[in-house]
Amino acid sequence: VLVAMSEGDVVATLHELADLRYVVDGTALACGLGGVYEDAIVEIHRANMSKLDENGKPIIGASGRVEKSDRFVKADVSKLLTT
Repeated sequence: VLVAMSEGDVVATLHELADLRYVVDGTALACGLGGVYEDAIVEIHRANMSKLDENGKPIIGASGRVEKSDRFVKADVSKLLTT
């Protein structure tokens, strides 16, 4: 992925990203998590979006990374698993 991106090759970047997802999705299935994997993605996305401020904008810290707002609610994928 990094080579394709550094070369500005959009086609190769897309191919490599899709290949990575194929491996990750296959691993989730092999681990028996296929039924909850997409729900976990949704939960992670929800938590990441809760980092935004009240105007939906990211809060960028001194390090250049997105910081958590006071609206942040940590992801909880454990609720997706049943015994």
